[in-house]
Amino acid sequence: MSEINKNISLLGKNNFTGFTENSNFVEKDFVFLSFEQDKKIASKHASEAKKNGAKIIISKVSNEKDSKILNLVDKNLSANKLIGVQEINDFL
Repeated sequence: MSEINKNISLLGKNNFTGFTENSNFVEKDFVFLSFEQDKKIASKHASEAKKNGAKIIISKVSNEKDSKILNLVDKNLSANKLIGVQEINDFL
């Protein structure tokens, strides 16, 4: 199973209220999509997203583990962006 299909399957098992790729726009129970390749910058954005209420983070790089948040890694996230957005929209 590809990373995008595995991540979408996990999304289907969790309730979320929306998604964004901008950590400043994250609201309670959102999915945050991080396309940043630099681990330091990605971690900063993930922390902002968590602070703003993210329930799930899907990132191109691994972020710190947090038991309150589902952290998923998709190294091909940029390539899967259009596929993933359509699939996620189907859940909303």
